[in-house]
Amino acid sequence: MKGRIIDQYDYSLSFAQVIGQNFKGQSQTDSLGNFEIAVPDSLQIVRLKIFHLNTNAEEYALPLSDWKGHQLIRLFLSGKKLEEVEISGDRWDDTRRQAGVVTIEPEQTVNMPTVGGEFNQVIALLPGVSSNSELSSSYSVRGGSFDENLVYVNNMPIYRPFLAAQGQQEGLSFVNGDMVSGVTFSAGGWQSRYGDKMASVLNIDYRHPDRTGGSAEVGLLGGSLFLEQKVNERGGWMIGARHKRTDYLLGTLETEGEYKPRFTDVQAFGHYRLSKDLADQNRYTELELLFGYGRNQYSVIPTSRRTEFGTLSQLLSFTVAFQGQEELNYQTMQAGLRLIRKWNTQWKSEFIASGFGTAEREHINVQSNYRLCDIVGGGGPNDCATIIGIGGEFHYARNALDAEILSLQSHHEVQIDEKRRLSFGLEWNGQAFDDRLKEYKIVEDGGEELEVIDQADEHHQIFKYWLSGYGQYDWEPLSGWSLTAGLRAIYNQQSGEVLFNPRLQTAYQLPSNPDWVLRAAVGKYDQPAFYREMRRQDGTLNEDLLAQKSWHFLAGFDRMFQMWDRPFKLVSELWYKRMSDMVPYDVDNVRLRYYGENVADAYAAGADLFLSGEFIPGTQSWVSLGVMKTEEYIPEYGWQPRPTDQRFRLGLYFQDHLPNIPSARVFVRYFYGSGLPFSPPGSLEGRNSLTGKAYNRVDLGFFKVFELNSGLEKYKNPLNLWLGLELLNAFGIDNVISYNWVNATGGGQYAIPNSLSARFWNMKIKVNF
Repeated sequence: MKGRIIDQYDYSLSFAQVIGQNFKGQSQTDSLGNFEIAVPDSLQIVRLKIFHLNTNAEEYALPLSDWKGHQLIRLFLSGKKLEEVEISGDRWDDTRRQAGVVTIEPEQTVNMPTVGGEFNQVIALLPGVSSNSELSSSYSVRGGSFDENLVYVNNMPIYRPFLAAQGQQEGLSFVNGDMVSGVTFSAGGWQSRYGDKMASVLNIDYRHPDRTGGSAEVGLLGGSLFLEQKVNERGGWMIGARHKRTDYLLGTLETEGEYKPRFTDVQAFGHYRLSKDLADQNRYTELELLFGYGRNQYSVIPTSRRTEFGTLSQLLSFTVAFQGQEELNYQTMQAGLRLIRKWNTQWKSEFIASGFGTAEREHINVQSNYRLCDIVGGGGPNDCATIIGIGGEFHYARNALDAEILSLQSHHEVQIDEKRRLSFGLEWNGQAFDDRLKEYKIVEDGGEELEVIDQADEHHQIFKYWLSGYGQYDWEPLSGWSLTAGLRAIYNQQSGEVLFNPRLQTAYQLPSNPDWVLRAAVGKYDQPAFYREMRRQDGTLNEDLLAQKSWHFLAGFDRMFQMWDRPFKLVSELWYKRMSDMVPYDVDNVRLRYYGENVADAYAAGADLFLSGEFIPGTQSWVSLGVMKTEEYIPEYGWQPRPTDQRFRLGLYFQDHLPNIPSARVFVRYFYGSGLPFSPPGSLEGRNSLTGKAYNRVDLGFFKVFELNSGLEKYKNPLNLWLGLELLNAFGIDNVISYNWVNATGGGQYAIPNSLSARFWNMKIKVNF
């Protein structure tokens, strides 16, 4: 039987000891509060005793006939500390076998202070991950691009829009934190059962509703509504709606104007057990349905901008006056159907059909005139002493993209015996794109003649597909030692390639100290060209583009330990990636501009460290640290840094509460990333030659929970009121997302930094019911 243990604030309780009272059985909860315990079928009532360091010992009793699925058990935090209870038995956690994998508790991160409650900002604090914009849901992993990350929800693939050029245009990422039950993330070396990209796998589990309730939240940056219902023992449903508006926040940007961002999405998830015999866990059929609709509207009428930068000896002022308007609208729809069939005690199958559709429109009609001045020696703080450069630009765009992606998958798992398992599957992925690109810029520098640049007038219609299959064999030849060997094969219809990707993982749990697990992996990861990689910077299309290819090598350890009488976990890895047939690209804010040719080889190498645990009793916090170097080789220009060459990164998430008032909580989110390389336009020789400023940001959150039904029956749904105050970018650090390049009248170029949001106060009110 399976269960999950949480506290009165809906936080998971890890390392809780579960002991049978009227039968011989024992278990321990994992990092998500989940446990599994064997119970004799002859029992009428299941009696458990549960121990945790931060709760009183509890006894729990429930008729066996009422124990359905994943039973939820709620314990109440207390100030009393219990002596540790020693439990013997197998402590093996399957995720510890997988190299490069970390798990996080979504309940512990739901109140992390982020812009608009963005779930992907949680991912940005994991080992190997970098995200240098609080306005964006994009992230890079171990030197990979934004487009090299796999995302699944309940094994159904998830996609993001294509045209967003700036972080403030992106809106909401797909993942709704209210619906999540578990998060598994791999930064490299993942198993063959996952798909065909080069950087990472994010696997999100949406939970099966086990109650009737919900939550509602409202704040200065938007709000959300979440409802769930357990219809009966067979199934239930969840629906979540989110609305985000960041005009208050965008008002802190350097470019002044009228911002009108509106981002809305609605998601629904349901499951239903088709089998009539609910007690039979060895033979059943279950159906899951996922649906999501998002509508993002971004409009800005810029008026002016003033940026000061430079040194004490040369302090420069960049002033711009604007006319015109920029509008971006896109609508996305995703749906997935997953059929799970357990044939018998050994064989389990799942069949998945999922689709993604997007309609994106980009309209720009903006004229700007700028002046670049040296203000040292001027008559006043804003006076221009020397004019260094003047000019103007007119940017016109009428771009439209429509895309449909369909995926059909079949996965099978055969448990041969206790030590051997065989997995295999097939996937067909079809993509249809209709892209109408009409865009140009007219620039003038220092009174010189007008020049038309970035001109494109193209219309592309393309349909392509690839077929992939995999086989994977899991084996435990000796107690504590596991091997996972797999082969993935891909047929890419667009390029005609047939690719074979072998992958191998091994893990060894030390017999003398089961808290230590040593892990290693090697594998080949090929990424068939997606539409965006095929489109060159001038808008033309390279339909013969080959797949980008990479080899992953990594080794590390996973250690669980007690510190201050509380549980902790340390994960460390050394890794190296060798890449070929790479397609170079430039990063313009959050848009990737590909060169559309397989002309580069590349590598990335580094080390990651991840420490998580209860730094404060009853809370989960973590720190991640990474060092990295990545370069690419273009024959005509030699080795150059890749756009994601961030040498050092540090992520921290910390929770605290008052010792005698656990309902009052403080949350700290901190990210530091060293400067990324940037390129002057139109120069492959000087590509990525400028190292930008480091990204350094602290977000603080303060929450107080009020229990509104504390006198009601113990295991009923809590009715809680959360009052929150967030201080975003608490130290007001001027972070930079990109650079504008301006020609000086005497020759040369100046890089004008484009800054992100300033310090901002946000208030939240949330009700859980």
